[in-house]
Amino acid sequence: MKSEPRGTDIEYLKGMYRTPVEHNWLTKLGRPTLHFIGALKYGPNPHQAGAEFESEDSSPICPITEIYGGKGGASEQNIDDVANGLMVVRPFTRPSVTIIKHLGPCAFATQRKDESLNDLYTSARMSNPKSAFGGIVVLNRPMTRELAENMGDTFIDVAAAPDFEAGAIDALKAKRKNIRIFEYPADGLQAIPMFVNEAAEGVYEFTSLPTGETLVHTPYLTNIRTSEDLITDPMIVRACERYIVARDPTLEESKDLLDAWWLVRRLRSNATLVYKNGTLLGTGAGQYDRSGGVELAITLALQTALDGKKLREDPDRVAREGWTRGGSSWKDLLDPLGYNPLEGAVLASDGFFPFRDSIDIAAKMGITAFVQPGGSEKDYESILATVTDENGRERKEPLSLCVTGERGFRH
Repeated sequence: MKSEPRGTDIEYLKGMYRTPVEHNWLTKLGRPTLHFIGALKYGPNPHQAGAEFESEDSSPICPITEIYGGKGGASEQNIDDVANGLMVVRPFTRPSVTIIKHLGPCAFATQRKDESLNDLYTSARMSNPKSAFGGIVVLNRPMTRELAENMGDTFIDVAAAPDFEAGAIDALKAKRKNIRIFEYPADGLQAIPMFVNEAAEGVYEFTSLPTGETLVHTPYLTNIRTSEDLITDPMIVRACERYIVARDPTLEESKDLLDAWWLVRRLRSNATLVYKNGTLLGTGAGQYDRSGGVELAITLALQTALDGKKLREDPDRVAREGWTRGGSSWKDLLDPLGYNPLEGAVLASDGFFPFRDSIDIAAKMGITAFVQPGGSEKDYESILATVTDENGRERKEPLSLCVTGERGFRH
């Protein structure tokens, strides 16, 4: 955190959206020769064929091995989901659990005190029990038998871990005979390039277009390793007036902001998420406008909190009444909850806030800290929103707004 005087000028960030990225591209870039490993059950959909290949020129960085294949074995989607789950847990050194649905994390929890893996899985599942149904569970620690038995009580499509305690696999198979189980090497996970200056020479990502062309880009490597890498006092100068975020995040907010930034990059853009105490509360992914994503993340956080409360109080209540329905106002969701689960939460955005409305919306629901790339023409309005509301009234407590200096789009 910075001491006085405050103010890190972020005006220069607008330039990154206008400046070509230089790279020593080869005039002829051949894809590696691929060696057939085996056919998959099917591709993305049951009417599409799918197969797995690996490069003849190099071994996989972190091979994913199917060790049990119920329901006819793995599909392409299963392997893709597991790989994306690995990217979710990759930056976390603490025990962590994610539940993946359609390539993105619908639930996540990481250790903050001394929670067991079973505790973390329960926290993740109960934070979004509706979406977790039929999900892909990925761990960054060996699966315990206790967790396997707990997981078997709900419908889980796939489980993946770096190892399995004695009896864990049998416990999963006994309760979920159709489950697919994958194993990956723990050291392989850390070998996947994720941060700037990690070995990524010659690593490229390819996108084959239906028109016949192929797009190629370098992998996303983030500069944000710790909360110290966040700009906590962004400043913009307009008409000789300095707009500066008034306060740094608290220690707990800093932890949550770092986690939230790592997670939001794994969602489909435009993406926002709400996060608190090491647990993902709600997401607004794949949205066409930023403030709409914020509203969706808040709505889903309240709906899933209410669903979790129902299940904790009476596991049969959801079966009788159904899940919390959409269309309810935030007040109608808060009243039966009896508390505000978003009070003191943080919000992450994979792109800059084009206007201040995202902050104003979130602040009304008790969200106190934000992280975003920066570089908007209206960054000064977002900074102003941390100290005054949309009507110009001074906030009781200033909000924290951190800037990463890098965008996190994922298409």
